[in-house]
Amino acid sequence: MATGRGVKENRPVLITGPTGIGKTWLACALGNQAAREGHSVLYTRLTRLLDDLATARLTYETASETNSRLGRRPRRQYPNPLR
Repeated sequence: MATGRGVKENRPVLITGPTGIGKTWLACALGNQAAREGHSVLYTRLTRLLDDLATARLTYETASETNSRLGRRPRRQYPNPLR
């Protein structure tokens, strides 16, 4: 992670653990470094992510449509199984 190789390879990051061990601090540090290197960064909590996914599913949006609506750049394109 320190080299930034995972970001360059478009690998997602999921940080888990008990309360108070520094998950948010670590996520912010990783995101700040990636942004300094010119990458787009999205930091979100699980509740917001689940809301976004539910909205996309209810409106039958594709990943690219959801990202466009939310002002995000998609990393990969996936076919929509609902269409």
